[in-house]
Amino acid sequence: MNRKQKALQRRLERLPDIPHISDEDMQRLVHHRMVVRDCQRRHRQRQRKGDRCLRIVISSAEQTLSALVRIGVLAENQRNDDAAIETAIAQLCRAGFQAIEAREGGGVADDR
Repeated sequence: MNRKQKALQRRLERLPDIPHISDEDMQRLVHHRMVVRDCQRRHRQRQRKGDRCLRIVISSAEQTLSALVRIGVLAENQRNDDAAIETAIAQLCRAGFQAIEAREGGGVADDR
């Protein structure tokens, strides 16, 4: 049993017995609460670093993905990999920011 499973089991043991909720439902509830806490923790970490997490819509997705492949920030076999697409877009944003910084004489931006 891993650390998260043990923590889940301890939480289940501390919860009062509620006759109309099954153990499976209770486990789902506790798991959901753990996921929510993890999301909140990551949100606070991003806030402290000054990062933001945004959801964007890629219009003309096939054309956009083809362009990302052509300029070399996305491999052809990663066209359906959301994490790879996110990395490619982040790479373009960093490159654009670094170009602006260099033009304005601000030096090189940190490379995350």
